[in-house]
Amino acid sequence: MKQSEGMVDYRWIRGLTILGLIILAAVSIPSVASAGGPGTVCVLQIQSTGAVLGVLVNQPTNFSLAVLVPEDPDKITNVPVTCDILGTMALAVANQKNNRVTVTTQVFSNQGELICSIGSIGVPKNGVRGIVFSDCQ
Repeated sequence: MKQSEGMVDYRWIRGLTILGLIILAAVSIPSVASAGGPGTVCVLQIQSTGAVLGVLVNQPTNFSLAVLVPEDPDKITNVPVTCDILGTMALAVANQKNNRVTVTTQVFSNQGELICSIGSIGVPKNGVRGIVFSDCQ
């Protein structure tokens, strides 16, 4: 009898813990209704004709966040970014090849609509170019 009482207490504790975690998750996860407001995720798409290494920063100068973005010429690289800081973001692209490389970037909304496209930018052999997204708001 004592053993079954211990099992009941354990089940109650486990059940209350799971219920508490479900409630916590429901409160902390943003709702789908706010998909157009602050914190909405856009997609930055990077495509190049050669191997490049990009550094995506939240501000061109005095940045506090930097993400390395390797780009394979055979693939399109998609980087999730928040739409509300898109106007202050910058991308530096370093050419890893001994010949000129062309880089194209596009930004899509969370609905898949094209927000802006920064055309083909030539990066000289073993050179670096910077791209700002201030016109993409």
